[in-house]
Amino acid sequence: MAYYRLITVLCRRFDYSGAYNVATALGVENTPLASLLMMCKSSVNFDFASARESLPLLKELFPKDILRTLEKNHEALVKGEPDALFTEHLWSMKFKLEQEEFLDFLGRLYRFNEAYLKYVFVLRHVGKKSFFDDIYEEGKILRILKKKYNINNRNIIFAIQTFLQQSSPMMPGVKKAIDFLTGKEMKALVDIRNDSVVGHGFKGVSKELITRQFAPPEVLLNQLREILEDLGLAIDMAKYHKINDVIANTVEREFS
Repeated sequence: MAYYRLITVLCRRFDYSGAYNVATALGVENTPLASLLMMCKSSVNFDFASARESLPLLKELFPKDILRTLEKNHEALVKGEPDALFTEHLWSMKFKLEQEEFLDFLGRLYRFNEAYLKYVFVLRHVGKKSFFDDIYEEGKILRILKKKYNINNRNIIFAIQTFLQQSSPMMPGVKKAIDFLTGKEMKALVDIRNDSVVGHGFKGVSKELITRQFAPPEVLLNQLREILEDLGLAIDMAKYHKINDVIANTVEREFS
């Protein structure tokens, strides 16, 4: 039983790849539990099409209503709906915090800043669109900003920032978000990322360094969630905790 409980321990750390490897080593790879682990493993890599393929194999593990919720969630992810993708983005950052991979946490933070500003620009310019729409292409946004709004800046973040500052009235919550994402504390974190191996250098990153420059990473993550919710986006920060509970209960039921 102790070996099987390692699956639960790894999942509580959101290490679904490790948990799947343990399940395989224990000879339970052809089970609904293994299919659930594979679904999570694919989701961690944003391969939601592959994750969705595991759903029909999970009928034994979830009540019909919860399974349908998961199906709708994966449909939204495959379609690129902003609420679902931003939720997964925050979860991916949480995964990296739990696994103490702070370099990757900062890399995802940098990506978040750009994604948020692109989303707000598209929302203001044409309305809510799938993140897989070509309107999000950097070159296209820069051309629109230049031709329609007379903003000629090749840096996508600064160009959109200028656009939003010139927009009247500014969308609810956006000014606070811009001040947050472009403030000196965030710039310090971007500088740390740029000096690291995921940027342009080899300097190290630690939780203490992030906390010293800004705040504890968990606080930062909560602030990112709040600025998304201020835009009216639905962010689900319970999804993987619920999945982990199902995994833990299944391990206890099947292998105790």
